[in-house]
Amino acid sequence: MKRKLILLTLIIAVIFSMSVNAEMKTIMTYRTETSLSYGMKHINFVRETTEGPLNINVVEIDLSNAYTDLKPIYSNEISIKKPLSVIAREWHSTAAINGEFYSINNPSFPFGAIIDQNGIISAPNSFQFGFPTVLKKSEGFDISVLDPKMKLLVNGIDIPIHTINKVGALDGEIILLNSFWGKQSLGSNVNRQLVEVLVRDDRVNSIHIGENPIDIPHNGFVIVFNNKNTALIDMFEVGATAEIVVDLGFDINHVAWAAGGVNHLVKDGQAFNYNESVLGRHPRTALGISKEQDTAYLVTVDGRSRHSIGMLQSELASFLIELGCWNALNLDGGGSTQMVLDPYGNGDYSVVNSPSDGRERAMVSGFGAFNSYPANFEVKYLEIIPKKATLFKNQIFDFDLRAYNKYSVPIN
Repeated sequence: MKRKLILLTLIIAVIFSMSVNAEMKTIMTYRTETSLSYGMKHINFVRETTEGPLNINVVEIDLSNAYTDLKPIYSNEISIKKPLSVIAREWHSTAAINGEFYSINNPSFPFGAIIDQNGIISAPNSFQFGFPTVLKKSEGFDISVLDPKMKLLVNGIDIPIHTINKVGALDGEIILLNSFWGKQSLGSNVNRQLVEVLVRDDRVNSIHIGENPIDIPHNGFVIVFNNKNTALIDMFEVGATAEIVVDLGFDINHVAWAAGGVNHLVKDGQAFNYNESVLGRHPRTALGISKEQDTAYLVTVDGRSRHSIGMLQSELASFLIELGCWNALNLDGGGSTQMVLDPYGNGDYSVVNSPSDGRERAMVSGFGAFNSYPANFEVKYLEIIPKKATLFKNQIFDFDLRAYNKYSVPIN
């Protein structure tokens, strides 16, 4: 009897596992579109599938339109987590989704790269972790796993740097913190005695051992390492020259921006690389680019609720290909999956998906869609949006009314 019970339990477990991870098939799709401008629209998909319901939000961006743009957005102090709506408001983006993995600790930081015209906000992670980076170059987009090589030349002597604006165990690592990290350095505490070398204008300004956090200058940086590394301490002296040398495999000056992802989910129109740490059906976020590289897609899939069950990575890849993505990055998901919109451009952001935490989760970065059409408040056309899909005879007709200007930008 006991053996039969164990066997029955195993069969039930296997059936449940197959059900949870089964590939879904679409039964019916309800699609609604809202214009954000001539070059940008918000699309909502409500799907009934063989596995359960789905709620998917997409922002489609026409990159060939001179008035629309896509770029990474981030907290103005990369070590401080904020709700996505706050980060989007700081950047004045029309729409935004969450970015890649980040440290949940305080201070926080993105796992991968953030680089733009301001410089290196966060260095790419080590090549061994395999996290991809999307590069926006003059000739188009490229998704690659970067192999960063960084060093500091102190009076001409090479000192390897492990990372920029990230924090590790700080045992043998040497890290660099610039002003994008925040106002102050890490400082020492009872559990960790650090050496912090303040550099201004490429010269060592001061050396702090076991002290409180110091201010990070805009015209310099702070080198941080453990005070157990006594041989390294002796290499620094006030007045010494200190120059950063970074080789990321491309010229930073010839790249509009770079930002990290979790895995390269779609490559050349085919499902490509699944991340073993985020298997199962969950809320998902992705960034996709069309084959012609003239259209970008910001995508969120709700999950972990009776209204939307989430997606497997394979299902997300299939949906992205269905949208028209030739290449796509899987981003952070779960409770981090968020999409915010400010269609009227007044800083009043709404969360259009349903975060599985029930509220916005604080984070450090995302991707923003930007609309730079000139302000125009003259109504060009109206849109009537019924509140119900079906009507009966003599029923009162409730509807929302939206006004748009000549650029198809909503007018409040």
